[in-house]
Amino acid sequence: TFPAMQRIPAIFYVQPDGKEATANYSVNGNTVVVPGTAPEWRLRDGHTVLDIYDLKYNPTGATPGTHTISPDVEREMRTFNDGK
Repeated sequence: TFPAMQRIPAIFYVQPDGKEATANYSVNGNTVVVPGTAPEWRLRDGHTVLDIYDLKYNPTGATPGTHTISPDVEREMRTFNDGK
């Protein structure tokens, strides 16, 4: 989060070749929302740089066998009387 009137740093995701690409983002109140996932993000503000690493990044996502994002959720398929 970034309090009101505080400058928001430039936000980049780091590509597999190590090059930076500008990330799209939106601001909701004092929270910056960056859609998507990446193994490495970089924030720049002048000469200050912050690298953020997702050490459990998985480009295919989790597949817990439940056809959901959680192993604790059970998916139940239903059919209605009209066959849909």
